[in-house]
Amino acid sequence: MGDQTFGLLIYVAFFIGLIYLMIIRPQKKEKARKEQIMSSLEKGSRIVSFSGIHGTVSHINDETSTIGVTVANGVDIVMEKAAVARVVEPGE
Repeated sequence: MGDQTFGLLIYVAFFIGLIYLMIIRPQKKEKARKEQIMSSLEKGSRIVSFSGIHGTVSHINDETSTIGVTVANGVDIVMEKAAVARVVEPGE
């Protein structure tokens, strides 16, 4: 009976470790990456949103977690900071 309990504990530990490696760890990495992107935003940064909108940050409002993005001459939109998929590096 003791061997069966020990075997069951091994299986449970294995599946908990598997869940951690396949679900929790990647989510933590993605969250850290998004936080790094949001904290690196500054006026003049070129960005791409998750919906594919390309633009340049014109203003940042940390109070409401929004940014103003210039998408064309005279066309500014306001979007959530969390909608930024990536910051375009110079030369890209």
